[in-house]
Amino acid sequence: MKIKFLSNFVILSIAIFIVAYSANNILSTQTSTTKTTAPVSSSAAKALELAHEAFQYANEIRAQNNKAPLTWDQDVADQANIHSKVMGDTIPKHQGDTKLSHDGFQDRFNNIYSKHSSLSAMGENVAETSEQPDVAKFVTDKWMGHPPHRDNLLDTQNYGFTKTGIGFYLADDNHWYATAIYAKF
Repeated sequence: MKIKFLSNFVILSIAIFIVAYSANNILSTQTSTTKTTAPVSSSAAKALELAHEAFQYANEIRAQNNKAPLTWDQDVADQANIHSKVMGDTIPKHQGDTKLSHDGFQDRFNNIYSKHSSLSAMGENVAETSEQPDVAKFVTDKWMGHPPHRDNLLDTQNYGFTKTGIGFYLADDNHWYATAIYAKF
């Protein structure tokens, strides 16, 4: 199993960006995404399966922590999937650089806002790992083991997250890239 290192994280490279945007912080330019229908590959089918496993597992963890379950939102999941793919397809500028990022977070916020104008808060967790026997559980457990990620998943900052969408992508480097977006609308 290959594991990347980022800052002081030894087990799994995970980046976090906890942001709560109010509707007043939305940029005036909106970014749109175009959906196309294509045949589903086996890795795409596995990615969808992992997303739903991570969703179910996250809600189990929330229940154990006396938190209401999150509701799946496909518009949020679409943005999570796009971002996971972007990270997986990114070629790092320097050897040893990570592909993990929150680049484009404002665009993802704007894209979701364009479909849900009551969107008022959003947080995001990202992760990367080489293939594990149980990728969804592995990634979710790592998020739970890191306080800022845990804060997003359990909404300990009380942003009022009620919706989520999770995306996984298997890149050519045989690593899984995951994005979980948490939203209030």
